Amino acid sequence: MFEDSVFVTGHRPSELGGWNEENDVARDVKKWLFQAIQRAYTKGKRIFISGGACGVDIWFGEAVLALKDKHPDIRLIMAIPYATQADRWAKFNQLRWRRLVQDCDEMHVIYDDPPAESPTFEYAKRLNGRNHWMVDRGEVGIAVCLSTKTSGGTINCLRTALQQNRSVLVYHPDTKTERWQS
Repeated sequence: MFEDSVFVTGHRPSELGGWNEENDVARDVKKWLFQAIQRAYTKGKRIFISGGACGVDIWFGEAVLALKDKHPDIRLIMAIPYATQADRWAKFNQLRWRRLVQDCDEMHVIYDDPPAESPTFEYAKRLNGRNHWMVDRGEVGIAVCLSTKTSGGTINCLRTALQQNRSVLVYHPDTKTERWQS
């Protein structure tokens, strides 16, 4: 476990107002993430772990890097499920991902790339394993999760964290509420 560390989990943009991030939900989530990271920093957290996925993971990483200007002791760790994670994404998101990978303080590639033409479950297995890696190393978590969601990668990561007795600050953008879960 990394001392004084926070991991993140959350939905893709499709669940948070759409892929065009100029929507109220995405703006609200980005603002909340920035504030949550600032609060964690004031409580002594210095290491922030992102899985690099589109949406919340990237927004979290970008917020951490933005805060680094003010707080140079902040560290961003990228937990990449496999090296070609961003290759199938839109160019804009590939560039954002590459910037995070380039500017992070530490990067961990958790698995080898899936074989060509792998079934979907091979990718999901690597994403889930990446989530376990982050939870194993993070002291506390930050999650952005719709209050109506009952399945998916974010829910699985949150359940893993709670099973491992990690406290997680959960933000529900659909109700604009947050609460600690443990």
